Amino acid sequence: MTGGPLTAHAEGGEKANATCAPPTTDLRLYRGATPSHSVHGMFSFFPTIPAEGNARFARPVISLPAKHFTAESWQAAKGTTCHLDNDTLRGLWDSLVKQVLDAGLFLGTYAEMPPRREE
Repeated sequence: MTGGPLTAHAEGGEKANATCAPPTTDLRLYRGATPSHSVHGMFSFFPTIPAEGNARFARPVISLPAKHFTAESWQAAKGTTCHLDNDTLRGLWDSLVKQVLDAGLFLGTYAEMPPRREE
């Protein structure tokens, strides 16, 4: 459940998490685009490999134009007023997809939450 960890603050008890937002705080949920519900043919993904044994991989090196992104914040477009047309966005997305695939990785779009490890 996406909001599950946020409810720990409100529920209290031994599992209360003081770093979660209090129940009176308005929060925003961003829903990602999926392959079946894409936005102009684009969808949210994460780099992945098939789960075989305990395989790991390095984060792929991605190169995108600095005029659109800052190295310190690759998760967001540069500035809050950055408005790119759909063709430009699609070109950037296509470049990102190609770089992930060229690194020998796959585009993951869904993953089950792994079981909680006991410390």
